[in-house]
Amino acid sequence: MALTVLATLVALVAVGALVVVLADRSQEPVAQETEGAVDPSVPVLGGAPPTGLELDDRGTSVGLTWADPAKGKAPFIITMAKRGEQLRSVAHVDPGTVEFVERGLNADLDYCFAVVAVYSTKQVSSSVQACTKRGTARPQR
Repeated sequence: MALTVLATLVALVAVGALVVVLADRSQEPVAQETEGAVDPSVPVLGGAPPTGLELDDRGTSVGLTWADPAKGKAPFIITMAKRGEQLRSVAHVDPGTVEFVERGLNADLDYCFAVVAVYSTKQVSSSVQACTKRGTARPQR
């Protein structure tokens, strides 16, 4: 029973974080609080966003590193998509984790990533989006 509740909670947070990321795909971090009447079941923007998102393009995989604004107290959701598509949740990482590797990618396509800090079921904050820049040159790894 507890696992079902936990899985449902994680799914709701992932969907909420995805909405947050899709709401502002600009290159500016989103750390402000949402004002006015808000549906209490939808997470709001709040808390410090992850910063310093760096990509290590390895062809069929991409390594991500970032700075933890919560100092090990908040888990993260990794979001990604092919360039030009909507970001979607691909992984959840534990509090204090500041690196992740996405594997199984097409070495000929560009991908975009963002990291979402989950402060609570009702408060999340997204990093700036970062994209691979493969163009015609492929990584040599």
